[in-house]
Amino acid sequence: MVKSFRPTTRGLLLSSTALGVVLAGSALDTGIKFIGDANATSVVGAGNGLTFGRQMSSGAVTLSGTTVTVTVVSTLAAANTVTLTLPSGVTFAAAPSIATTGPLAINISSGGSGSSSAVYNVTTGGSAGSTLAFSTMSLSGLQSYIASNASATNFRLTTSITGDTVTNGSNVVLGNISDALALVTNGSTFSAQIDVPTGANRFVSGTGTALFAALGETSFTNNTSVLDASAGSLLTLSSTGGTTILTGNLANLSTVYATTTATCATAAPSGAITATLSSSAATFAGITAGTTFTICAIASGTGILQSGIYSLRNSGTVTSGSSQTSSATTGTATYSGAVRTVNYFVGAGSYSSYAYIVNTGTASSTLLVSVRRSDGATATGALTSVGAGASSLISATDINTAVGSTFLVNSDSRAQVTFLLGSTNLKVTGLLVNPGGIVNQMGTQFSD
Repeated sequence: MVKSFRPTTRGLLLSSTALGVVLAGSALDTGIKFIGDANATSVVGAGNGLTFGRQMSSGAVTLSGTTVTVTVVSTLAAANTVTLTLPSGVTFAAAPSIATTGPLAINISSGGSGSSSAVYNVTTGGSAGSTLAFSTMSLSGLQSYIASNASATNFRLTTSITGDTVTNGSNVVLGNISDALALVTNGSTFSAQIDVPTGANRFVSGTGTALFAALGETSFTNNTSVLDASAGSLLTLSSTGGTTILTGNLANLSTVYATTTATCATAAPSGAITATLSSSAATFAGITAGTTFTICAIASGTGILQSGIYSLRNSGTVTSGSSQTSSATTGTATYSGAVRTVNYFVGAGSYSSYAYIVNTGTASSTLLVSVRRSDGATATGALTSVGAGASSLISATDINTAVGSTFLVNSDSRAQVTFLLGSTNLKVTGLLVNPGGIVNQMGTQFSD
């Protein structure tokens, strides 16, 4: 069973084909002393928390934070050998780097690159306190080892000193095996308001109105702590960039674009990325890493904008060919003024629906309507404004005229009708009437 790992860096994980290893930050087997007449001791220090993306079935992973230190207790004579041995199936891609202190000197005699061991000859003996440090462990086959030992939390690195006939096996911690987070994708959505008093074909912008609004931000960031399995190179976003998709009810928008400019305008500026736009999605291609893009929407200025929820989804491919996706929190588009909904509105027939609207204010107010029929069809339109102190009785015929379609044909045509009111001074009462020559039944759906 593959263990889970929650990375501290913000973002969505790669796909399950991009496993990685995390080297713990603490030293291992620190201060081990050999018993008997041993004259040396070895200490293995683990890596510093880097995540190594297991993107390939083969390739070298450089454990740059891992060091094996051999400390001489009394003396280590010349002609002795020091051997580092890896587990079966893992080999050195290159011989480890060597650093010594004191008079001690060694050189490699066999193994190293392509071998599971590296044998070093002591050419100059060392006195008490002299040290050997082996670092820059570049290993091949570690990916396969992990795949074959899915529950393993470490692998064994053995250090042996022939002249002292001692062997010290030290555990190098692999940490929990997890997906490698090679790409950080960030997205956020903003709330937007649609201006009802001037016709619901504009966005509210501060105290005035505008044809444009900012709906969110998106960015991709390369994780500089994640290395490819090949030669320790960093995994980066593909040169073609990532893709961001804004989804929601985008009807009656003329343009949606992404720009590095923090503010939006009535036209996309030079260098902006214009989305492929439908009534339900805006798709941006070529979002480059390291830059935050503001997502701007421009209304057509003619049709009624749609309220509802929308969200961002980012996807990108890193240089290894693995992909990563993430979704942002959901934003909303709401209407200014007032909104009243009649959930059950039917056409003329045995029963028919009406909406009785009264304007208690001192100024005339716009009256718009949005209709969603039970079969999912939608339409919007403008009704006659209601004057100050006046009232209006809205029928199915009036709604058909407003939306430009025969939406409510008879009593089998059922719909949810939303009235968009330019002022909170408009009060709406929904009525359901049985006009059998004599009104003998009348039900009130709601009154506010």
